[in-house]
Amino acid sequence: MEGGLIAFKFIRFFMPFVIGWLIALIANPLVRMLERRMKVARKHTSMLLIIAVLAAIIGGIYFIGMKTLQEASSLIEQAPEIYSSFREDFQEAGENLSMIIEELPDGVQKGIADFQDSLGNMIGTAVGKISQITVDQASNFAKNLPSIIIADMAENCEFHPHLNSSFCLWL
Repeated sequence: MEGGLIAFKFIRFFMPFVIGWLIALIANPLVRMLERRMKVARKHTSMLLIIAVLAAIIGGIYFIGMKTLQEASSLIEQAPEIYSSFREDFQEAGENLSMIIEELPDGVQKGIADFQDSLGNMIGTAVGKISQITVDQASNFAKNLPSIIIADMAENCEFHPHLNSSFCLWL
């Protein structure tokens, strides 16, 4: 376990150097070719290559971001239509299911109705419990917030120049 942790830290520390070495291996043939054919100094060629790669990466991120924003805005514009389509499809499915249930014997219909009622009650109870837990947690956080703030201020009193010394002594 500890050996894996050391290996992970070792890899994490040296990863920038490995990536830089791989980039140099890839870029070196292009730099040598430009140096020989265009008679440009190696450091200038390397600099131009780095700028071109960074510009390509930034341009790619920009175009991907713009396409994502366009698609998201298109989805937002179409959301009401999608919702109404889903709603119509579910209503149609519900109507079809009601027609099928009406054709079933009375005992089966009663069983399905009882199941629907019990399922509705279980979902209502679950939602009620979840909401109560959420309200309790928010209430506890709100009750403890002043204590947390005062403890933080007392801990870092010397780092807050806007607090006067009498306040820090009080804490």
